[in-house]
Amino acid sequence: MEHPLRLLPSATLGALAPGILAVALWSSSTVVEKVLLGRMPPVTLLAWQLGVSVALLWGALLLRGGRVPRGAWARLGWPGLLQPGVANLLLLLGLVLTSANTFSLLNSCETVFGLLFARALLGERVGRVTAVLAGLATLGVMLVALGAPQEGGANTWAGVGLVLGGTVFAALYGVVSRPAAAAPETPPLLLTALHQTLGLAVVLAVWGLALTRGEGAALGKISPATWAWAGLAGVFQYAVPFWLFLTALRRLSASTVSLLFTLGPVFVIVFAFVVLGEWLSPLQWWGAALTLTSLALIAAWTGRESA
Repeated sequence: MEHPLRLLPSATLGALAPGILAVALWSSSTVVEKVLLGRMPPVTLLAWQLGVSVALLWGALLLRGGRVPRGAWARLGWPGLLQPGVANLLLLLGLVLTSANTFSLLNSCETVFGLLFARALLGERVGRVTAVLAGLATLGVMLVALGAPQEGGANTWAGVGLVLGGTVFAALYGVVSRPAAAAPETPPLLLTALHQTLGLAVVLAVWGLALTRGEGAALGKISPATWAWAGLAGVFQYAVPFWLFLTALRRLSASTVSLLFTLGPVFVIVFAFVVLGEWLSPLQWWGAALTLTSLALIAAWTGRESA
């Protein structure tokens, strides 16, 4: 029997490439963010990175002669309130309290949440086999959470809750962005700029509150080199992968795109070990194996159904 991916049209395989690259950039940036969080407060880091990303996106849009259609801010831009607005705030705060590996494996639940939202909001079919495998993947994520290092006690569980909350909003973003991203008249670059600008507005509102709660005192201690590295990381954390992700959504269903997130933990486990020296506990290894195997089977089964 021929492999499902061989049966898919070449156009579909070509559409997968930007989505896979987006996931690779997001995954590797998780490790970079973990390093930067040791040098910058979380909300300050997010506000700075998004600010750099938004400036770059609008600069690129102006150079290409792009314009914002009438009513586009409300009609096209509102998903940015979900991500990078609320979702990335929760995710980054959760990353402060968890390891990069735990964060990534919890975040892989985006596949499951994405399938559920695609079924509920877009009517995309989810078969019984996919539903069972999604349940097993969720069980694996629960084992990852239970096996997370407990040095922080309650803080660790707070981190787990923040990451899962951010993952829900991120999955919802992927689904509600699909109709506009698939429209031929909506350039991905414009959509990315609108989403990130509104997301930045959410982050700046929270940052103003954070400055009054102690983050302001830390600003003078951040070196120019750290600001520069954080800004560069923001380009590859927000501007480039979001543009690639929305480009992939033009030709792929929301369900298919959500399956790409199965690759994320693989990248992070390798990068986190090399850069941070992080490793998984025995229970987390069992959970990771169950989650990644289930998600890989979902991807294979979905490819077969698509074929």
